Amino acid sequence: MSSFLNYLASTKRTLASQRHMGLHVVLSNEACDLDSAVSATVYAFLLNSLQQKAYVIPMPMSVIPVLNIAREEYSLKTEVVYWLGKYEIHPDILIFRNEIDLTKQHEIGLKLTLVDHHVLPPLDAHLDPDIVFIIDHRKLERTAVSVSGGMVVEPVGSCCTLVTEQILDKDSSVLKDNTIASLLYGTIVLDTVNFNEAAKKMTPKDVRIDRVFQDLVEAKTNVSGLTSEQLLRKDVKVVSSEDFRIGIASVPMMVKDYLQRKDVGRDLSKHCCRQDYQILVILGANHTNETIYRDMAVFSTQIDLRDELVLHLCNAEDRRLQLQPMGVNILGCSTFLQGNTAASRKVILPYVKDWLAKQNI
Repeated sequence: MSSFLNYLASTKRTLASQRHMGLHVVLSNEACDLDSAVSATVYAFLLNSLQQKAYVIPMPMSVIPVLNIAREEYSLKTEVVYWLGKYEIHPDILIFRNEIDLTKQHEIGLKLTLVDHHVLPPLDAHLDPDIVFIIDHRKLERTAVSVSGGMVVEPVGSCCTLVTEQILDKDSSVLKDNTIASLLYGTIVLDTVNFNEAAKKMTPKDVRIDRVFQDLVEAKTNVSGLTSEQLLRKDVKVVSSEDFRIGIASVPMMVKDYLQRKDVGRDLSKHCCRQDYQILVILGANHTNETIYRDMAVFSTQIDLRDELVLHLCNAEDRRLQLQPMGVNILGCSTFLQGNTAASRKVILPYVKDWLAKQNI
C-alpha cells in the first residue's frame, strides 16, 4: 500500500482520537467534483508529510482532508467514485462533511485550508476566521489580507495544477508516489479536456505541469542503466507461506524483450537464489497510445512447481487471463502473451496467493 493510501486510512483514526483537540482540515468545495476531491486529499497529504519531516515539538495540529458533501451523496459523484476507486481509495477511508462537526471543532481549535473554492457559504461564514490558506482557480472574490497564510488563486484549467505546483515547490518527492501522480495527472487531463486548445480550458501553466508528469513517466520507464537483476527488484510484490516465497515482479517493458537481455537466464537463477524465491513471476507491459499489451513469464528451477502454478494461472476463473504460450528458449521459464490486458498485477496476485494456500509445503 502506498504512503498516500496509508495516510488516508489513518485519518479516521485521527479524527476519532482527537475529538477534543484542534485539527487542520483541508476542505473540498460543496460540489465535490473530481478536481476538488483529489486536490483536498493530496494537499492534506502534502501538509501532513511536511509536518512530519519538520519534527516540530509540540506537534502542530493533525491534518485531515474532508469531502464537503454527506457520505450518502458520494455515490452521485460518479467520476470521483470511479477515479479514486481505480487507485483503491474506497469511501470507507474517506471523511465526509456530515462526519465532522466543524462548528464544534471551531470552538476547540480549527485551521481551515480551502481547495477549489475560496469563499465559504453563508451557513459556514462563522468559520471564516479559521481559514489559513486557499488554493483555487476561480476568479478572486476576496482579499488576500483576510487569510492569514495567504492564497494561491490563479485562473488555470485545474486546481490540481496548482496543487502540483505546491508539491514541486515544497516537497517534490511526494510525486514519487504513483497513486498521487496518477490522480493529479488524470484529473488535469479531464479538466483541460485532454489539453485541447479548442476547449479553451488549458493555460500555459497546465501545459508546464503536463511536462512535469511526462518527465516522470519517462524517468520511470528509462531503465537503460539498470541490470536485469535490478529490474526485478524495481517493482516487486512477494507472497509467502512459512517456508515458501514467490516473487511477482513488474518490469517496464514486455517480458519477451526483457528475456532478450544478455545472460538473463543466469541472472534469473541468481536472483531467485538471493531472494529465496521458489518461483518468480515476471509481468511485462507496453503502452502504445490507447492500447496496452501484456505478457508474463513464470520461472523456477523446480519445474514441477512451476508447471503447477502455470496450470493454475491458465485456468483461473474460466481462463480469465487468456494466456497464450510464447516460445522463449530459457531453461526453467514458461512465457505467455496475456490476452486480457485489463488484468494487472492486482488481478493476478490473488490467483498466486490462492495457489500458494493450496500447497502442502
